[in-house]
Amino acid sequence: MTNITTSTRTDGSGIAHHRRSPPSAGQPSAADSGGCNTRTHHPLLYHLRNVECGVLGAVTWARECRRWDSPRASQGREQDFRGVLHRVCVNLRLRDKDIRIYRATEFGNAGKCHFHFLVAKEGLRHVSPAQFAAEFTRQWCKEFRPYDSKTGGVGTAVVVPYDESYGSSGVDYCSKREYDERGRQQERDDYVSRKLFNVIRRFADGQPPLDPRRGKYVLNAT
Repeated sequence: MTNITTSTRTDGSGIAHHRRSPPSAGQPSAADSGGCNTRTHHPLLYHLRNVECGVLGAVTWARECRRWDSPRASQGREQDFRGVLHRVCVNLRLRDKDIRIYRATEFGNAGKCHFHFLVAKEGLRHVSPAQFAAEFTRQWCKEFRPYDSKTGGVGTAVVVPYDESYGSSGVDYCSKREYDERGRQQERDDYVSRKLFNVIRRFADGQPPLDPRRGKYVLNAT
């Protein structure tokens, strides 16, 4: 079985951050009892396929300084994405904390950073996936102005309602693991909102106990 180490932390925004470390060299890929191939997907994130997704998206940055693999660039990307998401929620009269979102940071073969993300239908309330996708695209591509920029727009975006014909393929694509030309797993960050993390833990094997005082599943996030 592939050796996987996962740490979870949360911040004041209610976002759970899961950083995955690569498996040890020479270990074979394997599928767990739930059908997850641990070489291609993290066992917990594999259960995203059980969530009813509303929106599928991918975004890039126009400015080179945001594409680098550095702490400063990472902080800028985080502020851009959260800023756009907040603006979308304000304009559509949604609450940020209700949005159940998964986001993956990838660098790809070219080494240029981009995000893939999924938004669950639950939490969108009165807003259709098409409305959310359109407003997110508008903010990302034209309207939102990053704190260190004089012009509006962050970069390019392809954000669409999640088509049922995708099945689990769209989810699997977003949450897949990447490997370099030597077969080594590339380290990446996965961001799961607190409420979505709660949902996928219910689907996972060994789900945490239900806390009768809160009426919800207990998270062991630190």
